[in-house]
Amino acid sequence: AKQLIREHGMPLAELEYCTAPLDWAVDGADEVDASLALIKGGGGCLLQEKIVDTAANSLVIVCDEAKISRQFGERWLRAGFVPMAWALVKRQIETRFGGRAVLRESAGKMGPVVTDNGNFLIDWQFDAQQKWEQVDRELHMMPGLVETGLFIGKASAVYVGKRRSRRCRDADESVCRRPEAVGAVAAGRVGPGAQLQTGVGVAYF
Repeated sequence: AKQLIREHGMPLAELEYCTAPLDWAVDGADEVDASLALIKGGGGCLLQEKIVDTAANSLVIVCDEAKISRQFGERWLRAGFVPMAWALVKRQIETRFGGRAVLRESAGKMGPVVTDNGNFLIDWQFDAQQKWEQVDRELHMMPGLVETGLFIGKASAVYVGKRRSRRCRDADESVCRRPEAVGAVAAGRVGPGAQLQTGVGVAYF
């Protein structure tokens, strides 16, 4: 995404140098339910993704229909934590919520995956439907846990690409009228030198 932005002549700045809130953050998701609750961070950048997405007034998700969930939590949930706490975090998750929490290993068994911020990752597969707002609160209270892949109440709209159509749903559970408005920006279809009137955050980690 970073390279596409540069190729199309769009202005680009690191978040730390943005002095005003972004209008939009455009991002993907690993799982989305009907209430626009999200599971993200499968690639391991869940902390930086949440920082960018929280910095924007509106979070717009673009995904394909395979990411839509009938029952939220069908896939693994990710959590990042400081390395010395991995055994404690794993034990607390499994004891409090059940399921299986697995330390993510790098390819070739070269040790744990280390995120850009120096954290380890746990992939948690759970046995039953959870009260996700409560789960998120309790996970954040665990000593050593830095961030989770749960994004509850953050998405403003989700644009779902299908084989022959596209669909948008906003936070009020109504179908958006103009999905092409954000779709063009999300896909990078903005001509060189275009004057953008909004600040758009794109997680390109």
